[in-house]
Order: sequence, then structure tokens, then C-alpha cells
Amino acid sequence: MYTVDMSKAASEWDSLREEARVLGAAIDTKLHALNKYSTTGPKYKAVESSHFNRSKRSAFIQDAQEVEDLLKQLEEANRKLEVLMYKKAGGSSDQHAVRRYHDVLKDYMHEFHRVREVVEKQMDREDLLGGSTSQDGDTFLNNRNRSSELLLQEHDHITNTERMLDDQINLALGVKENLNHQQRRVGGAMQQLQKTMKKYPAINNLMQKIRMKKRKDTIVLAAVITVCLILLFLYSMR
Repeated sequence: MYTVDMSKAASEWDSLREEARVLGAAIDTKLHALNKYSTTGPKYKAVESSHFNRSKRSAFIQDAQEVEDLLKQLEEANRKLEVLMYKKAGGSSDQHAVRRYHDVLKDYMHEFHRVREVVEKQMDREDLLGGSTSQDGDTFLNNRNRSSELLLQEHDHITNTERMLDDQINLALGVKENLNHQQRRVGGAMQQLQKTMKKYPAINNLMQKIRMKKRKDTIVLAAVITVCLILLFLYSMR
């Protein structure tokens, strides 16, 4: 049966916990430094002295990569802690510690992705507005090309939006013109009918007589039907 040296396991457990603690502190410091990229102006002065000769974007990419490497190391340390806990049959306190380290790692990863997204969006805006500068000629040219591409994309988007608005406006104007035309036709027909009625009053009288006759016929028919129903009812009661 496989056995584990308890003293060796305890020593390894303490070593891994210390490693996780150190990595967590380093990640926390790096995340704080990354967050400063979102508060610096367009004329960027790097946070660390080794970054003075690099552009804001390249400095951020390198720092973000360092944080990502630290996160991977912390994830590996957590995995080793979990494996060791099962080997030495750790109690509830060990299980709680492993869960806490996993939660800390999850929080660090969430914060890292959030900060990276915020900073990248801000740098894109700075590039679009032409605020990002660089001492290196190639990097400066790349930034200008990127700014031009972003401006062209924005221009195309605005042009497409204007074209869609023009189409909708033209469609609405066409519908309005059609409705006005229909209204004029109906109005003309009504005016023509009124003129005809005034010109030939006999027609108006004839129409009124026809309506009166139809109304009388309806009343007579209703009376006949009612009488028939009453007679049928009386006959059925006999």
C-alpha cells in the first residue's frame, strides 16, 4: 500500500502555501501597476524605470504577460496543494485553505481580465484621437497607420448610417406623398358627389325614399317573423 511520509508532506504543504502567498502578493502588486495604465495621460511616462524607452502599449503588453505568467504559476501551486491534500488526507482546515486559494486565484483572474479590457479600450481611444506617441520610428508609424485605420472604419460606419437614414427618409416621403395623393382623390370624389347631389335634388330624394322603403320592408319582415314564431309556440303548447 502506498504511504506518504507525513513530515515530508507537511513540509511540502507549508512550502506550497508560502509559494502561493508570495505569488498572490506579486500578482496584487502587478495588478495595481497595470491599473495605473488607465489613469496615465496620452503622453505616457512608464511606471517602472526599465520602461522609459518603450511605448505605453508595448509596456502594457509586457506587464500583462508577466501577470499572466504569475497567474499560471499560482494555478499550478493550487493544483499541487489540492493533490497533496488528498494524498495526506487533509482535514477540514486544509480543504478550507485550498478552496480559499482557488477563490483568490479566481478573483485575481477576473480582475486581470477586467483591467486589461479597460486599458486596451482606453489605448484604442488614444490611438484614434492621435494622442499616443512613441520615440521609436517604426512604432510611431504603426500607431499612425492604426489611427488611420480606426478613423477610416469610423468614417465608413458614419457613411453607412447616413445612407440608411437617407433611405428611410426617402421611404417615408414616398409613403407621405402616396397618402396625400389618395386623400386628394377621395376628396375630389366627395366633392363631385356633393355637386351631383346639389345639381340633381331629385336623385337625393329618390335615395331617401329607397332608404325609407328598405327600412319599412325590414320592419314588416321582422313583424311577420315574430307573428309566425308566436303562432308556432302556441301551436306547440296545445
